[in-house]
Amino acid sequence: MGVSWPPAVLYLLLLYTSPTILAKTIAPDAFSQPKSSALDNVNLYIGTTGTEPNKAGGMIPSVAPPFGMTRWVAQTQVSYVSATPYNASWVLEGGKEYNDKIHGLVGTRQPAIWMGESGSIAVIPGVVYEEELDRGQFDFEGGIRTDFESRGLRVISRNDAQAMDYGREEVVTPSYYSVLLDDGFDGRVFCEMSATSRVGHLKFTYSNPTSQPKGRKRPYILIEAARPSIITSTPTNVTYPPGYIKFSQPVSPPPSSQSQLFEVCGYSTERQDSIITPVSGQAAASQFKGYFCARFNFPSFPSPLSSIPHDHGVIQNGTVYPGKQEASGPILSAYVFLPESQDAMDVRVGTSFISIEQARANLDSEVSDVAAAQSNELQTKPGNTLESTARRVRTEWAELLDRIEIKVGGEDDEEVEVMKQVFWTGVVHSLQYPSEQHEANRYWSGYDNKVHEGQSYTGYSIWDTYRAIWALQILLVPERIPGMVRRNGTQRDANVFKCYAPQSTLNDLETTTPTKNKVAEGHTDIVINDLTVALGGVVVPEHLHGSDDVDSGGVGGDENDTLLVVLVFVAGVALAQHKVDCATRIASTADPPAR
Repeated sequence: MGVSWPPAVLYLLLLYTSPTILAKTIAPDAFSQPKSSALDNVNLYIGTTGTEPNKAGGMIPSVAPPFGMTRWVAQTQVSYVSATPYNASWVLEGGKEYNDKIHGLVGTRQPAIWMGESGSIAVIPGVVYEEELDRGQFDFEGGIRTDFESRGLRVISRNDAQAMDYGREEVVTPSYYSVLLDDGFDGRVFCEMSATSRVGHLKFTYSNPTSQPKGRKRPYILIEAARPSIITSTPTNVTYPPGYIKFSQPVSPPPSSQSQLFEVCGYSTERQDSIITPVSGQAAASQFKGYFCARFNFPSFPSPLSSIPHDHGVIQNGTVYPGKQEASGPILSAYVFLPESQDAMDVRVGTSFISIEQARANLDSEVSDVAAAQSNELQTKPGNTLESTARRVRTEWAELLDRIEIKVGGEDDEEVEVMKQVFWTGVVHSLQYPSEQHEANRYWSGYDNKVHEGQSYTGYSIWDTYRAIWALQILLVPERIPGMVRRNGTQRDANVFKCYAPQSTLNDLETTTPTKNKVAEGHTDIVINDLTVALGGVVVPEHLHGSDDVDSGGVGGDENDTLLVVLVFVAGVALAQHKVDCATRIASTADPPAR
């Protein structure tokens, strides 16, 4: 028809859905800034249920900015190929006791339900009772729990349980997560977290830490560096990749005005997708390490009032080594007791694929340090609280989602609210992958075991998404495309963007799938046609999971399905560092696609 369209895309999407109320949580006001109606409609419970891999949504309610390198999520089950760290199947009929515990907060890099984990790091809260036996000897009732099942803490339910949040004391958003747990001794642990691309910011507040007849309650944090790792999708196929842990150890106590914060750093060598590494690349890829550096909000030297001879130590293969400063090997964790004067612990975990030093540098760069005050008491700098970290991450999400405007038509308000949740959640899911691989403009490559200059991404899952996700991302985040294409393209000139020779990274099977055709060739007509798939892909897959996914809304021919209209407006933006204005080019190519 030759209609002249402005430098923007108007898209009319028709889809069926049933007006099923979906569970959703809203963060407290301090964690809901800046205001964004789009983000308030994001419901990360969508896609998290299903008792079998092929009947599950395969999504997790993680915190991280768009395309974050390490996403942080609560663990409800052991993760491996076919099982994600978080599964909300307690909401299914008859599944009240299923996955109703939290087994730690984990920094994950599992890109999809049918891919594996790479160098995860878990932070687990717990409590023991300290009882003095004789002359400074102490016994801890219950012991520090390290294995996955025993360390799980039950999620507190509310008496006024509502369908909108499953009746759990849990808040799930892209920038802030919290959950209230029973510590196993009639106390409570309030867990909170946010995360930048390479740093997890966690806080644990322990209530009811008073003396009991059987001893004093002593809260602790366990950091798991090496776990038993399941290879393939068979739970009995267990391997034991080694890890490494080292505590910071100052030469002498620093002056009271310059307290050194307590740190434990190390790495994990776990890479569950190693079995699909090409033979030619196995030598380099086997050198992979997921580095971390965890920093606590108290000094390295324990308080002189502490009655415990060693406030930290190592646990290896079930054996506790109090006061041990360094260890390596499989099934390896570090533990840290809270100072006796504290009932809360702030933990910031920097991650890296390059080195421990880079993990520490990422920590300093993305969530800067806390400042020392008088008498070795540490206070958080203004602008470096958990609230400020969450605000920064929420701001990143809001900036991207505000590039889209939608108008939803339905038969009633309830139906409209459901559609808003489905749409905005789909947009957030579409901007989680691929994940950043670069750190300070450098990245480690699993193909040659070298650190290269530049940007890189991994976890594309191209087999399932490349036609849909690339078209949408070209429109929404064009500034990201050059870095993504340099990683995954080939040397060629393209109409919409340029592709550059790849510098591969984690060497997973899905990211090696070629992208030289279709969208990667830059043909404008393909981009236009795939826009239909892209925006359809944002919404429809959220409702096409198997019957076990209670948030699927009954899609598939239910007689109560109603026809809704979603009008989507994507603002025209130019590709960063490129002369081609993608939106304008698409807009000037006659009529938009119809579905």
